[in-house]
Amino acid sequence: MAAVTSVALDAPAPTPVPTVAVARAEEEPQPAPSPAVRIDATAVAVLLLGAMIIVSFQSFGSASFFERNFARHFDGWPKAGMYDFVYWFGSSIAWLFMLPVLVIALMPRRRLRDFGFGLGDWRFGVRTAMALYAVMLPVLAVASFRANFIEYYPMSGWVRDEISLYAAGGSNAHLASFVLYEMAYAAYFIGWEFFHRGFLTIGLQPALGWYAVFVVAIPFGILHVGKPMPEAYGAIIASVVLGWLAVRTRSSWYGFALHASIAITMDLLAVAHQV
Repeated sequence: MAAVTSVALDAPAPTPVPTVAVARAEEEPQPAPSPAVRIDATAVAVLLLGAMIIVSFQSFGSASFFERNFARHFDGWPKAGMYDFVYWFGSSIAWLFMLPVLVIALMPRRRLRDFGFGLGDWRFGVRTAMALYAVMLPVLAVASFRANFIEYYPMSGWVRDEISLYAAGGSNAHLASFVLYEMAYAAYFIGWEFFHRGFLTIGLQPALGWYAVFVVAIPFGILHVGKPMPEAYGAIIASVVLGWLAVRTRSSWYGFALHASIAITMDLLAVAHQV
């Protein structure tokens, strides 16, 4: 027993853990528990219904849909050659404006103003829209000399023929066709801009922040496939700029004014080369 006791007494004592090291270990931040996923019901509704509206508009609201299903019933009617595009422009009001308005009306505690229907910061909106139009004007003027630009605009081949007839000495009735077409074209952008900049961008902004501007640029760019390539790629940048303007002003109306002005200017420049 004496020998055992001696060995035990002679064993080295355990090295003490420094007090500072213990304190630091206790202070090490522990991983926080994963927060519960919060679903924003408004964002989900905007995303899902927005996708359904785009598909429906592209399927049933296009000029080609009118040509396949209704055009034959209007043979011989005055200016029937542009009815397909008038149908398309009117469908924009129905699918991209009136339907989102109905959806918003059914949302609890949501107003049209919450989706950019009001004027918002109108001073900033008017100044910025005018400045952006001034920047775009020389770009459009240069682009208007491209052959594919002149051949594509105005988009209605029938309207282009009317302009050619007017340039060849035709009556003012041919010019009136162009004016009526442009008025319907301008109305088209009410639905187009309210849907993309109001319903989608401003509608998603509370959930996604500024990312909403870039998310909306995806479908916006896809919907420009088939147009002249510079315009198709430029539409992505334009969507970001128009989205920024909508979120900054809390209104889709300045995007409408800018987009419609640019589109009509493109037609006028193309026509100027044909006359």
